[in-house]
Amino acid sequence: MRARRLAACAALALVGVAGAYTGAPAGSAAPSDTVTTETAPTTTAATTTAAPPTTSSATTAAATTTAAATTSPAATTAPRAPAPPPTPLRAVDVDRGCAAGGLAAIVSPAARLARVAGALATASSPARSSVAGTPIAAAGSAVVRGCAGAAVTAGGVSLFGGAVRASSVRLVVARGRVAAGSAVAGLRVGGSPTSLAAGQLAHVGAWATLRVSTAAAAPPGHRRFAALDLHLLAPHEGVPAGVDVLVAFADVTPTPAPLPARAVPRRSAQAKPKAKTKPEPTTAPRAAAKKKPRRSAKARALAAARKRRKALLSGRPLRVTPPLARQRFLFPVVGNASYGDSYGAFRSDVPGGWHHGDDIFASLGTPVVAVATGTLNRVGWEHLGGWRLWVRDEAGDEFYYAHLSGYTPLALHATHVRAGDVLGFVGNSGDAFPSTPPHLHFEVHPRNLLFLQYNGAVDPTTYLDRWSHLLHVRAPRPVLPGIASLPSVATKDEARFIFRELLSSRGLLPPARRRAAAERTPATARRSPATARLRHAAVAAAAVSAPAGHGASTPAIAGAAVAAALVACAIGAALYRRRRAGPGEVDAG
Repeated sequence: MRARRLAACAALALVGVAGAYTGAPAGSAAPSDTVTTETAPTTTAATTTAAPPTTSSATTAAATTTAAATTSPAATTAPRAPAPPPTPLRAVDVDRGCAAGGLAAIVSPAARLARVAGALATASSPARSSVAGTPIAAAGSAVVRGCAGAAVTAGGVSLFGGAVRASSVRLVVARGRVAAGSAVAGLRVGGSPTSLAAGQLAHVGAWATLRVSTAAAAPPGHRRFAALDLHLLAPHEGVPAGVDVLVAFADVTPTPAPLPARAVPRRSAQAKPKAKTKPEPTTAPRAAAKKKPRRSAKARALAAARKRRKALLSGRPLRVTPPLARQRFLFPVVGNASYGDSYGAFRSDVPGGWHHGDDIFASLGTPVVAVATGTLNRVGWEHLGGWRLWVRDEAGDEFYYAHLSGYTPLALHATHVRAGDVLGFVGNSGDAFPSTPPHLHFEVHPRNLLFLQYNGAVDPTTYLDRWSHLLHVRAPRPVLPGIASLPSVATKDEARFIFRELLSSRGLLPPARRRAAAERTPATARRSPATARLRHAAVAAAAVSAPAGHGASTPAIAGAAVAAALVACAIGAALYRRRRAGPGEVDAG
């Protein structure tokens, strides 16, 4: 009798183990990754034979109402419409001498030409097109009005498979700036409805930022605007970091403001010419009358000062590139970088209205070094240049660095630097935030033009072309001066945000975050040998119960628990009866 009970208990244990292994109760379908398709209900009046399945998906027969014996056929699906062919991206020179507009474009700071998807509209030919199969999907039209205006409309916008969606976007540009009528409707970022003001920033995951109705990077002498500007912070779906994906864009040439006309005094109609009078004879010799008096040193100095003042007030870009005293210089950005000759280009927010240097584009956090041995001055925040600094070499030539994301301890605490010392890191602080990709704004101020103050900057392109590059340097941990001294709350938030991105790009985290992570990690508790054996037994039971390649499910856990309980019950009952019974009772069956 006891043997039969033990056998029954062992059988129940085997049933529990089998249920745990299958991961589901009897009669239910096994877990599978295939798609289940249900057939529609059918009604027939004759016998029907089931067609063989044509797909690997599991098929469930639907309810059938028949007058005779009926077998339900497998469901057949209508063939899907073929996907539209991808729209090719063409490298196009958007600078057509006046203005241009289009539906979509991909702009890289490392490439001179933009890659345009769809037709490009000009002042003489409007365009209507649609884009599909690229990172951009949209349809719309573009109309260019003169050299400083355009109107571009797009609908059904989808970027990177729906990461950013908009039902309709419209960009209106007039007189070289975004005008009334620009709007974005039905904007969704990551599937959530989002509302953004013009130029406002929104993050798309951790790989991109989005702005609406904003200015974008443009070639010298032009201004570029886009209804949507998606800037990639990290590579995504084959598109590299640093690239701007533009939807409904326009490239225009701003019309320069006319110079004020000089007031010319009008001669009165009644004024009569004065009668000529003969000069009275002089007693001095004629040769002495023709001789000009020699100007004194003071008069010559005053004339030179007036000439310098006139040149300073003109404020126009200089056409000279005087030689620098030092013969060997280093390129200011380490590693891979790209730049173009943008000196003298239009800039509405800069004194004089023109670009005083070149923009050297590189990844966020790329080290920036001293171009020559010399001294540091004016290290800190400036409302246009953001985090900036000046380097003056031993001969007196000065070099300006702007839009940094952070400094090194050397830049904050030292006054003397050597060529190649790391001073800071590439960023987009100041007026470059948030619409411009990370870059270093670099200027050259020769010593013999310093009397022109800020307008004494010359074109740095010819200098940069000749300077040698550093491929690798050892950069210390980035630091910042006191943020509490910044002028406004928005500026402080901007500085903190850029510095966090700098630390993230260089694989660093603030100490506070490391301490918080350590506090969230519990200390390892001491366990007794019995506890350890139970833990290892539970892990082993779970490994046996769960099939390979599948996670633990609720039926599997329940089956494992039943099996363990039955096995423990059987073993305990056997030991208890063996102790109580004598040898004859144990041997008796």
